[in-house]
Amino acid sequence: MSTEIKNPEVQTWFVFWDDDKLEVKSYGAISSEQHLKSYWSEVDTYTEEQEWIDALAEQDINPYPVEEEEEDDYLITE
Repeated sequence: MSTEIKNPEVQTWFVFWDDDKLEVKSYGAISSEQHLKSYWSEVDTYTEEQEWIDALAEQDINPYPVEEEEEDDYLITE
C-alpha cells in the first residue's frame, strides 16, 4: 500500500515510518503546489514546523544538522 499527500492547503511537514512505526524512513516538507507519493503507508503530518521538529527530536533526528567545518579551514601557519 502507498500513501499520497496531494496539494495540501498549507505547507505540510511529514514523517514516514516503517509498518510497525518503529523506524523513521523519510521526512520532509511539501508545499501546496506539490504532490508526494510514498511506498510507506505510516505517515504523520504537521502544519506547524516546530511540532515536526519536536517529533523528529524524539527519534534523535535533527532535520537541520549543522555541517561540520573542515579542520584545514583553521590551519595557521607562520
